[in-house]
Amino acid sequence: MMQYFNFTLRELIDLAVSILALCVALTIATFPGGLAGMMAEPLMIFPSMLIYFIVITPAFALHEFGHRTVAMKYGAHAHYQGFPLWILFMLIGAVVFGFVFAATGAVVIFAKYITPKENAEISLAGPRINILLAILFVLAGIITEFLMPAIAIKEIMLLIFGASAYINAFLATFNMIPMFPLDGSKVLNYKISLWAFWFGVSILLLLFIDITMLSFVIFLTFFALIMTSLTRKVRFA
Repeated sequence: MMQYFNFTLRELIDLAVSILALCVALTIATFPGGLAGMMAEPLMIFPSMLIYFIVITPAFALHEFGHRTVAMKYGAHAHYQGFPLWILFMLIGAVVFGFVFAATGAVVIFAKYITPKENAEISLAGPRINILLAILFVLAGIITEFLMPAIAIKEIMLLIFGASAYINAFLATFNMIPMFPLDGSKVLNYKISLWAFWFGVSILLLLFIDITMLSFVIFLTFFALIMTSLTRKVRFA
């Protein structure tokens, strides 16, 4: 059991850099006016980044820990590694397009042999954790809204619970896109029905949390179907 928690210093540094980079990218992408707005209102940058840090740290760290733990369960050596080039592309995308391609690194796996089923289970571990966390944060928000008295901290708690539910649902949906190097591509490679189920769950959860994401979800669904078709053609050609 303890081997699952045996992280190297390099892993912890890479994980911290990835989380901070993701916080910066999301702050840029969602800040009113983007980079120009941040320069105009520099005092608002820290509070925004702090909220993202509180929300993203458990969502991102537990996602990667899920991959790592299941891989080690199957006898593989696994460690998290950040990829500077991916981080750079993510930051450029946030500045130029206002969209965050939330891929900053990956759990690198070394094993003599991993079956397609085991690879799918390793890949699903991260999104499943995000789905579970999103549901827990939704429930926490509902309980806080209806059972907690109207005190000042209540609004802050609702903000954090709501943002945490959204981020976890988004990470699950994003990672289930069947496009390499995302998790969905490896799940689809094993069984299309398994991928369709978890992709559908993550989409429904994201819409439940934020119905304004409907247009994004429709686009994402069509994109995923196209990628699925292309993947199947390549696999069976």
